Amino acid sequence: MCYRPKRSTVKVEWEWIGEGHDGDYNPDRESDEKLLRFTVLRKQGRRFEQIDDASYCTYMPTTSNKKILRMMLEYMYDEIVEDVRAGISIKKKCEHLSWIEPSWLNH
Repeated sequence: MCYRPKRSTVKVEWEWIGEGHDGDYNPDRESDEKLLRFTVLRKQGRRFEQIDDASYCTYMPTTSNKKILRMMLEYMYDEIVEDVRAGISIKKKCEHLSWIEPSWLNH
């Protein structure tokens, strides 16, 4: 799933690459859950390429409601898009966003 407003040169996407609470997801550990990673990409020519230091695992479970996941992508996009367009590093913002979890919607 990704979020990219029409004609934007920036997008944010979710993916699951096997991560859980302590690194790799461990189905044998009852308290573990599959966690999503977000990645920020910028259009370079005709293709989107990942921005350096802009891909982090989060506390968003893969089982999260799609509407919530979309809202979170929109939130993350709004947090980073101007800096990306201005060529400013988004590493610190992305590190902060890595703590995102469903309860952030209640703030």
